[in-house]
Amino acid sequence: MLIKKGKKQIQLGLMFLLLGTVLAGGAAFSRYHQATNLGDRDSDGIVEGYYLLNKTSEQLASVQETPNVEKARKNLRELAAKLSGFGVRYADPRLTVEGQQLLNRYYSQMKEIGLNLNNQSVESLQEKTTYKNYLADIKKVQTIQKKVFTYFNVNEAALKQKK
Repeated sequence: MLIKKGKKQIQLGLMFLLLGTVLAGGAAFSRYHQATNLGDRDSDGIVEGYYLLNKTSEQLASVQETPNVEKARKNLRELAAKLSGFGVRYADPRLTVEGQQLLNRYYSQMKEIGLNLNNQSVESLQEKTTYKNYLADIKKVQTIQKKVFTYFNVNEAALKQKK
């Protein structure tokens, strides 16, 4: 009777050990997945930033030959406000440190472009040097954006198709 009871306890102990190992493995995988994949908020921010940067580039190009300065000013102010809104974003703390730094840098650069663009008049943006400086700034942020896409495996081709 004691031998049967001992065998049953050993089997029960092994079953709990196996169950504990499976649960610990699942928790570790879940943590890894959260640390290397974007959450909804960050994912939405990256997508929004992608379209805002492209729209800003297009708007800056159209400012060069626009006859309607007031409409161009309104469009640029709206884009600048949206870009500046990235200043309140921060990366999900569950991401890896490297991922957080990359995203926070991206958000910060987007905010800077928005703030700087908001302080410019349409007339000053029609000057070639100012226009080229802004395009260079946008290219710099797009370089950071490509690093974010690579790090988090974002499919840029899918974003281009949705334009």
